[in-house]
Amino acid sequence: MEVAPGRLRTGRPTKGNERGGKTPATTVRLPDNLRSELNERAKAGTPASETIRLALVEYFENHPKAG
Repeated sequence: MEVAPGRLRTGRPTKGNERGGKTPATTVRLPDNLRSELNERAKAGTPASETIRLALVEYFENHPKAG
């Protein structure tokens, strides 16, 4: 699976935007150390949702499905 990080949609699509499609929310529980790092990066300018999306893309690219 190859996804260019620049092609990832960021944020919620504008109301009435037909091109946006669905971007369902997913809730995750994080240990304090990961949550703190995520919050620090968000304060530095990278939204938490963007960091999580990029992390998932990187993980999926480097850990293909078995079978």
